[in-house]
Amino acid sequence: MSSCLAGLLALALVPGTMGAAAAGELDTLVQGLADEVYATRESSTAELIQRARGESDPVWKLVLKHFRSDPEPEVRLRCEVILRDMADNYGFLGVQHRERTYFSVDGKSHRGVELMTIIEGQPAHAAGLKVGDIVIEIDGKSLDIEDTVNLFGSTIRLLGAGRQTTVKIDRLGEVLTIPITTGAPPKELGTIDPEARFQEWLKAHEEPAGP
Repeated sequence: MSSCLAGLLALALVPGTMGAAAAGELDTLVQGLADEVYATRESSTAELIQRARGESDPVWKLVLKHFRSDPEPEVRLRCEVILRDMADNYGFLGVQHRERTYFSVDGKSHRGVELMTIIEGQPAHAAGLKVGDIVIEIDGKSLDIEDTVNLFGSTIRLLGAGRQTTVKIDRLGEVLTIPITTGAPPKELGTIDPEARFQEWLKAHEEPAGP
């Protein structure tokens, strides 16, 4: 391993230092994914996975850039491994739900998601959500749209496990905002196809088209 790369890996192990590292240093760390030494490639991959889990924004943006455009096939392949790990870390609330039209206090009709089942011991139960609650907003996103059920599900999945967020609900006409922390789905409920999860994650993190 080169002394430069070794120093970067040592730096990465110190909490809080990666966020302050210069862009050039981060690029060098990613290039370690194609180092001639196999052990360096493996340790770089493992370190970036850990960093992506703990400091997702700065790391996944860099990894995604190299996944899409790096000239080295080995780098692109290992970046895909890191991104798939992020996609597999999807969020879960532990509810069964359906689309529901409801009327607000102004008499207007809106779309939301009605909670039909709350799984005991899962995040929704711990947060105090109840059967019959109508979710009208999740993580700041209004569910008053045509495809409300898919937006609700994809928002939870893409948040990932262990993320703090809020749900706004209508409970018998009273509007409440409830903090909630996403969990990971039990293995027996992990029925979403891994490839579909990965493609959903990539689509959700596409760069917006220019004007």
